[in-house]
Amino acid sequence: MKKTSKNIKKIIKETLSNYMMHVHVGDMVNIPKDLTEDPLSMQGKSGKLVHKNKSSELGVVEFENGQLGIYSLDTLTPAYK
Repeated sequence: MKKTSKNIKKIIKETLSNYMMHVHVGDMVNIPKDLTEDPLSMQGKSGKLVHKNKSSELGVVEFENGQLGIYSLDTLTPAYK
């Protein structure tokens, strides 16, 4: 059973890693509308990803008004026009 747990954890980690590769510094990203904790209250808004830290899985998003917010990379999705 431990082997299965390790395999599942590995698959989840790889999947998240691959997903996070889809957003790059300079990309426009969406903040989810249903995000429950957002100190800037930018749910549903888009901003530019200006920094990405893979080891902490956090990204810094800059919004039109100049504010910067720190978000978990797994919550960000590419903003398509």
